[in-house]
Amino acid sequence: MITVTDGLSQTQNGVDQINAGLKTAREKLGSADFSKVNDMVDGTAKLENGMGALATGLEKIQNGIGNGPGQPETLANGIATIEKNLSQMSSGISTLSANYGKMQAGYAEMGKNYQQAAQALLGVKSAIAQMQTLVTALGQSTPSVQSDRNYLALKQMTNQLSSSLKQITPEGINTLNSNYDKTTAGFKTANDNLSKMAGGLSQMADGLKKTESGIGQASDGIGKIVTNMNDVTKGLGQMKSGQQQLASGLSGFKQFGDKLSDVNRGLKQISDGLGKTNDYLAQLKTEKTFHIPKEALADKDFKKAMDTYMSDDRKVTKLTVVLSNDPYSNQSLDTIDKINKTVVTGLKGTVLSKADSGTAGTSATTNDMNHILSRDLAKSTVIVTISVLLVLLLVIRSFWPPVFITASLVGAYYTAMFVINSIFLGMLGYEGISSFVPFFSFIIIVSLGVDYSIFLMMRYKEYPQLDPREAIILASRHTGGVIISAVVILGGTFATLMPSGMLLLAELAIAVITGLVVLCFILLPFFLPGMIALPEALEKIFSDKKKENLELEKESSKR
Repeated sequence: MITVTDGLSQTQNGVDQINAGLKTAREKLGSADFSKVNDMVDGTAKLENGMGALATGLEKIQNGIGNGPGQPETLANGIATIEKNLSQMSSGISTLSANYGKMQAGYAEMGKNYQQAAQALLGVKSAIAQMQTLVTALGQSTPSVQSDRNYLALKQMTNQLSSSLKQITPEGINTLNSNYDKTTAGFKTANDNLSKMAGGLSQMADGLKKTESGIGQASDGIGKIVTNMNDVTKGLGQMKSGQQQLASGLSGFKQFGDKLSDVNRGLKQISDGLGKTNDYLAQLKTEKTFHIPKEALADKDFKKAMDTYMSDDRKVTKLTVVLSNDPYSNQSLDTIDKINKTVVTGLKGTVLSKADSGTAGTSATTNDMNHILSRDLAKSTVIVTISVLLVLLLVIRSFWPPVFITASLVGAYYTAMFVINSIFLGMLGYEGISSFVPFFSFIIIVSLGVDYSIFLMMRYKEYPQLDPREAIILASRHTGGVIISAVVILGGTFATLMPSGMLLLAELAIAVITGLVVLCFILLPFFLPGMIALPEALEKIFSDKKKENLELEKESSKR
């Protein structure tokens, strides 16, 4: 929770910084004066027309001069035309110069800020995407937030802003940069042509001075003026084309500024939503309880949820958990244990520390049943083993044979468990063995096995005069047929349970048959006689070793 609130605080600060930067960029774009662009184009057009008329007038003057001094009226008319057009041209140049200066200032100011604004918009788009991920992760990590109105409003605003920013892409920024480059080329063209025009006007002034100094030289000067005026007219045409490109390029910046205004409003709403959400989460972090708004408590849907998951007195609550695994699988049973442990641990140190908790359902019932049966099996194993050992001690009245018989019974049981695990888990691929099989298998194998063992040992006690090895062999020979017959009959009886189609009966039948076969054909005829003969064999070995040591001592003393 601390990480989430810190992350939201940092996100809100970042959104505020982005908002401030975009606001500055929008103000800078708004301060640039683009209103005179069309006036500049019109002034350039008028200047081009004036230059054409001026050239026509100069041609008339030149023609008048060419007709000779006897026609002063033609020359005067040409000079008057020049003066009139020079006045119009001067006015057009003044207008063009003033508007051009404003344009250059606004364009330079715009060039300083729109690149930063474009990159900031891309950063906003990336930040919004990260915020969407963070808001989604917040909803997943804190389910209680999903019902909060501030969180839902924040999520909706984030989605809306992300949708509105889809149009702002690196390709669009590149297009804007391309328009900016075209505008820069237009300014360069305008500057070059203004330089040519200034040179042409200078030459024209020189030509007029020559006209005043001498009619003879005026014809040559006017010819040069006409030539240069034609160049100026062509330059004005090119400059007007560049200015038109400039006007079309600047239209993109107006749309760009409008988008910045929309983004600023959206970022302000996101910042406010993050602040409210962070305040809500801060309550979860600093307090053991949190406050639900009165509007939420009075909502009909909230009351329906309370009725669904809580009792009428609001003292018992129920949470529904849907497991992804099979209800009877080991993964589901492990999940039940984790849920119980998590709930108990989570309630410690809270106002609900003394509350009772538990799980219910198919998986919980199966898990509880497994725990109960495992606990009962462990207790029953200890009790039955000790009881059998005490009974054998009373019946046989000897210590080691009862111990060996008890060991053989336990060995037969664990061998049977190993076999059914190998068959049903390893070969057939089942998830586990039925919970009742180990308990009943142990009871049946031990109860029948101890009967067969008592038959064998009672016959063994009938030969006290014989060596223990010979006595146990003779006892096994006399009782072996009876025990084998009993095992075959009982095994056949349990084998009839296998075709029933019930997995429990099949597992129980295989376990009992395996345990009795191992006990009858391996443990009783081999293990038990060997263990009974072992003490005497060990005693004989120690006795022989002692005699050898005494003989060695005697020989060494003789030497």
